[in-house]
Amino acid sequence: MRKTESKVSVRQARLDDRPLNYRFHLERDLPWEQAGENGLFFGSHFLSRLGLLPAAFDAQPDLQWALAVITARAFIALEEDILAFTKGSTGSRSVVLLVEEERKHIELFQRVLTHLYALHPERRADVDAVWWRPVSWDDLRSQSAIDDPQHVKGLFWLTTLFFEEYTVWIQDALERNDEHFQPLWFAAHGLPARPRPHQTSAGRGAIHFW
Repeated sequence: MRKTESKVSVRQARLDDRPLNYRFHLERDLPWEQAGENGLFFGSHFLSRLGLLPAAFDAQPDLQWALAVITARAFIALEEDILAFTKGSTGSRSVVLLVEEERKHIELFQRVLTHLYALHPERRADVDAVWWRPVSWDDLRSQSAIDDPQHVKGLFWLTTLFFEEYTVWIQDALERNDEHFQPLWFAAHGLPARPRPHQTSAGRGAIHFW
């Protein structure tokens, strides 16, 4: 038992001492002044990889906007779930840093969402009507048939790691196109993706501690 505890302590120490060069400044590092500029939200490479027809999005530009709204809302919901999951966890430096970054990501996409709604206020009700929130941590915890709470936590954290990797994939898919993207939207995805090499490593390690 002591040997196992020692290994866990070493892993925790590595997480707590990870480099912090991934952190971004919500004001300085984003082009908020370009929020009203034109540009695509998703390129043909991204849409094709999701099995969507780029031609359909070209024919109906509002689809780009609607998908951006849904994506921003999904990001906010999933980041809020991470905060709910970590609530009550030990106050290690790693957890504190994770919570700080998740709160910043939430504020980032809430502000982006406000700008998106301002582009087409007349269409907001239409998108909100079809929005389905992803299954939350509270849903998983209350409805799961798994007897062991640790298994439920492990399942949620594993899902979170998939989400973190997906954010990296989104930015990579956007960067594979030469098309002109909406500047704020492009930057908003680039900054949260920037910490992922460190943050996903932290996440993989953190699964041992919940």
